[in-house]
Amino acid sequence: VMIVESDAVEEHLPVETRIYPNPAYDDVTITSQADIVRVEIYNISGQKMKDICVNGSDVSISMSNLTSGLYMMKIYTQEGIVIKKVDVVR
Repeated sequence: VMIVESDAVEEHLPVETRIYPNPAYDDVTITSQADIVRVEIYNISGQKMKDICVNGSDVSISMSNLTSGLYMMKIYTQEGIVIKKVDVVR
C-alpha cells in the first residue's frame, strides 16, 4: 500500500447568485459574481418550462407566461451551476 500526502486542496466555493423579486410577478433579475450563460426553469413536477441562453452577470427574465407556483431555476455560470427557487404569484 502506497500513501501519498499532499497539502494541495482544491476548493470550489459556490458562486453567489441572487434572484429578485421573490416572489415574482412579471420579471425576475438574476445577479451573479460570475457571468451567467444559460438559465433553465423547471416547474415543481420537474418539467422544463424555459431554456434561455444569456450573457452577463445581471440578467432579466420574463416570468409572465408562467402560472402561479414554485419553480426551480438552474443557473449556469462560467464558474458552475447554481439552483435557486422562485415563487411566481399572479
